[in-house]
Amino acid sequence: MLHMNWLAEREKLIYGLGTLLGPIFEMMDNWSQENADRAKAKFHHDRQLFTKAVEAFCKRPGYTFEHVRIEVLQALNQFSFAQLDPSQRNRLESTRDSLINRISSIPVDVPSETLEAHAPFEAYCKIRDRCLAARNRLTVVDEYLKSSVFYRYLRGLTCEKLVVVTRNGIPNDPEFMSVSKLMANERGPDRYRLVTHPASYLHDRHLRADDLVYALGASLDYVAEQSYSSLGLPDDSASANSLVDALESGGTELFGPTVAIHP
Repeated sequence: MLHMNWLAEREKLIYGLGTLLGPIFEMMDNWSQENADRAKAKFHHDRQLFTKAVEAFCKRPGYTFEHVRIEVLQALNQFSFAQLDPSQRNRLESTRDSLINRISSIPVDVPSETLEAHAPFEAYCKIRDRCLAARNRLTVVDEYLKSSVFYRYLRGLTCEKLVVVTRNGIPNDPEFMSVSKLMANERGPDRYRLVTHPASYLHDRHLRADDLVYALGASLDYVAEQSYSSLGLPDDSASANSLVDALESGGTELFGPTVAIHP
């Protein structure tokens, strides 16, 4: 039985990749040869720590994901030897995305116990970890959402598609709609959907990260006020996913592929 939380370790590794490559992309927005030399020097310095983290993640009791380790390190070489000028940005962004996908391809065990969250900060961290772990899709089903859900839980997502399902009355919350519009402008209608239902349809709250569906013990915006907040066991069954699919498809789309202008 593994005692380390490999899901959390994978998330740390992906975050570390962003920290490693961030200065390079920032430099491209303010390019000069001096800035390029400085960014490359920082990359070579920080790469050593990241490489050690990759090697530790790819080798664990009973498993060695050597092919992934080699592919990740080879991809990093593209940053080591590339001409770091703005013309290379698209290619390097593609390499970064490929790195994330390769790291994400290593299977990890999702903690099997119910995640009781008797402390508000502990609840927040555990739920946000699940949001950040999603790679293909993330769905939030919650009647009582407020604008804070975006900066508490939905900031820095790398998943391809985000769907927020909430109450019909949400257009009457101008702060929520304002922040949702910012998300819409950033992701576009193919990568962000806002769907509403009558409150009677949203008895329960759910979080779906890829194909894992979690039952939420309390609304995401009231976690700090609930001593009994919890994140249920992950459920990848067809029935659990069908329930969330129905909530996504059966409501009123305020923004998404069929409504490309956010209200």
